[in-house]
Amino acid sequence: MIVLASVVAACTGSTSGPTTTTEATTTIAQPPTTASPPTTASPPTTRPASPDETLTSIGDPFYPALGNGGYDVTRYDIELTLLDDGTIVGFTTVTAVATADLDRFSLDFGSTSATPDDQPTVDAVRVDGVDAGWDHDGEELVVTPPAALTAGASFVTEVEYSPVASAAESRALPVAVGWYEGPSGVRYVVAEPDGAHRWFPSNDHPSDKATFSISVTVPAGTIAAANGSLVDQIDDIGTTTFVWEEDDPMATYLATVVVSDRYAVVRDEAAWAATGIDVRHILPDDMADDPPIALDRTAEMIGVLSDLFGPYPFDEYGVAFVDGFGAALENQTLSLFDTELADAPILELVLIHELAHQWFGDSLTPRWWEDIWLNEGFATFAELLWIEHEGGETAYRDEIRRRIGQARSSGLGPPGSPSPSNLFAGGVYQRGALTLVALRDEVGDDVFFEILRAYTARYAYGNVTTADFVAVAEELSDRDLSVLFDTWLYDDQIPG
Repeated sequence: MIVLASVVAACTGSTSGPTTTTEATTTIAQPPTTASPPTTASPPTTRPASPDETLTSIGDPFYPALGNGGYDVTRYDIELTLLDDGTIVGFTTVTAVATADLDRFSLDFGSTSATPDDQPTVDAVRVDGVDAGWDHDGEELVVTPPAALTAGASFVTEVEYSPVASAAESRALPVAVGWYEGPSGVRYVVAEPDGAHRWFPSNDHPSDKATFSISVTVPAGTIAAANGSLVDQIDDIGTTTFVWEEDDPMATYLATVVVSDRYAVVRDEAAWAATGIDVRHILPDDMADDPPIALDRTAEMIGVLSDLFGPYPFDEYGVAFVDGFGAALENQTLSLFDTELADAPILELVLIHELAHQWFGDSLTPRWWEDIWLNEGFATFAELLWIEHEGGETAYRDEIRRRIGQARSSGLGPPGSPSPSNLFAGGVYQRGALTLVALRDEVGDDVFFEILRAYTARYAYGNVTTADFVAVAEELSDRDLSVLFDTWLYDDQIPG
């Protein structure tokens, strides 16, 4: 994820051509001169076991209210309808397996920071087709099934609700998450890290990934796009229903929808032919007629990163340009970009950053939010790899020196210990990337890229921790790397 306000402000700071970015381009919700809070000790590179799961907590120490214990979701079927008055109503089916005997269970749903009028109302709940009891308080929907569930049993929960709430402030950074409406009228979802349960009932934590079907019924002449592939388009009197399917496991925060009557789906046939990936972009009508030139390099970018990281993990990719967002976000198979980025000199770097997230963050998703550097540090490192691809080793080393200098002058804190209230601090991005630079220098190119490819293959479509990555790196390098990771990830000062 990259915040546009910082990107645009940084453009004039480029000193080595259009492929160069600045520290601010990858800092989210933190002024570049603000240091991360100091740590009192260097955390170990192996994380302790999680707290016991409870009815309303999956045990994440950063955000105890996110996620719930007692079950594992396998699939979400989300049906949304855009009414003539602009209201969106929803019907979500959650298929799950009980991991404990349950006489009750909880789904994350709603918002404590939204206004009362904007809080969704639950109209009905059924478990395995039978009406169930429920208590909806703030962000928790506690369901009492008609019969107790036994561990290992699969069960299906259906929730009818209205309306789908608009965006509300995140607990992790001072921006809104959830449903947005841009100045042009385009509607879209921004969910990272805690906005998914603003628009559908869920086990809203990255550790519980599932497959998705997202069906959106809109007035005729309007399009609706979501993650994965468009598997059906149903025209009825005055309406069209778009059905999108993501058949690879996806974290809730990566689910998105884009709805507009002034948009088009633009397929990149050349990219499909070159990569075998269905590259489709969701663009405003005026942009669809004249897409940004950098989008023509999508196939090349997929090829470069596939060579370095291993095969692209999904069947589709593309970006959706929307207004009023002020950022770029790596939703699985469909990244969101603010329209102002279309003309930014560093669009290519933002494209490569969000594309890299398809491996790091989307296929390999952090088990705990405190390990967010496994997303943002790796995606920021991909920017450096693209600079190397374009300008060679000299450009790569020059950019590293410049970023180290900016990180020091900005006082960026350690990437392994961000603050829960400022999860996307600059150190997570830049010092996270520099950790990978240091590892590459330590073990050499052959071993380093073997580490990356083994890591992405071993944990594909699953969850990861910092300890997992360290273990792969030590295994394949046959070295004790604890000092390197401890100093780069947890020391207050940048090494060297």
